[in-house]
Amino acid sequence: MKLFAFSGILAFTEAKQIWSWGKKCVEAPVIADFDIERYKGQWNEVARYPNNFQDEEGQCNRATYTDRDEISVKVNNTQIIERDGVREANGAFGQAIQEIEDKPNWLTVTFNLESGFANWISRLFTSKGNYKMMGTDYDNYAVVLSCQRYWFITVEQAWFLARDPNFPQTDQFRELMDDAVENWGVQEDLLVYSDHSDCSWDINTQFDWGDV
Repeated sequence: MKLFAFSGILAFTEAKQIWSWGKKCVEAPVIADFDIERYKGQWNEVARYPNNFQDEEGQCNRATYTDRDEISVKVNNTQIIERDGVREANGAFGQAIQEIEDKPNWLTVTFNLESGFANWISRLFTSKGNYKMMGTDYDNYAVVLSCQRYWFITVEQAWFLARDPNFPQTDQFRELMDDAVENWGVQEDLLVYSDHSDCSWDINTQFDWGDV
């Protein structure tokens, strides 16, 4: 078990993601009236921190949230990767669940993996409320942060989502970014911006393991 944990730490530090030594996670706000129904639908990822589960060359990154039950939604994350002139649409299916009753905007997101054992391991190391909705107006933007502590290592993730992929060109986005930098510690210079200029694809290789 100690060897497994140490190997995991090495993986964190070698992966293309935002990590630091001993940093505290920012305290996420509680949005008591967060409405998961209004949050449903398609969101375009317009900017994010680099991470180890999204292809850095991916284009047209999207997240679509649809009906599941009264406290959760189905998640369909997609991206387009071009390899050898072939544009492939791929992604992952999962679920976002409101598991913390007094913090409805702290969702727990898990994804359905092909292997049942991999699913079990993934959920074993997924903390409740790992998908923190920092702010949204439901019609234009949403900002999501995730911060996990692994002993003395802190791994941070951030996503800026928009209904309109051209949202970064608006004054509202600039105001939102300034607020995120000042109040939530977002490091703007580390963000990767998504390309939505061509969202056509030739093949679709998404895998749906169903609700697990």
